[in-house]
Amino acid sequence: MFTIISTACLDALRERAEKAEADLAALRQQDSARVQDLARMDAELARACAEIGDLALRLRTAEAQLQASMAARAEDWRIYWASVQDRERTIAILRERPAVEEPTVPALPENTVMLYRTAGGSVVAVVRTSRDDIDEQYAEYAWRCLGCTEAQPDYLKRERQLSSARTNADRHAADCRAVPVAPAVSPAPGASAVLDPSAVPAPL
Repeated sequence: MFTIISTACLDALRERAEKAEADLAALRQQDSARVQDLARMDAELARACAEIGDLALRLRTAEAQLQASMAARAEDWRIYWASVQDRERTIAILRERPAVEEPTVPALPENTVMLYRTAGGSVVAVVRTSRDDIDEQYAEYAWRCLGCTEAQPDYLKRERQLSSARTNADRHAADCRAVPVAPAVSPAPGASAVLDPSAVPAPL
């Protein structure tokens, strides 16, 4: 009888031990799965932190670029408005200046063949002094300034070569600063009309 009871108790204890071992193995499996889950979560968290850091760096870079662009545009606008104000001040100054009357140039001498603009705004006329029927190679020329009224030394002393008269007239025009103020006079018969200073052609 005692032997039967002892065998039954041993069987019960053995079953309980086996069940405990099975439960322990199940717990170990659960713990291993949880450890793997924790490791996976840690890796995902690390990747998320890296992405957040990269996004923060990009955001700071974009903010710096935006601030630099805004500062550059502000400087451009400042320069533009400064130029506008300078232009308005210049226009106002020009409007306040009294109008300058154009000097009146006397009528051109008869047989004028060439004009030179002087430094003072007048002209030097190169005039053919010989008759029209004389051949060009024998023609005579002289020059006269319509600003200071100076003429070729001894105006009646003529120069045969047109090039010589041109050279002397050009030399005088470069140095003469006289401004014509005499009123216009009627041109001599056959002479050109009163000269408009803006219409003086360039010397040949």
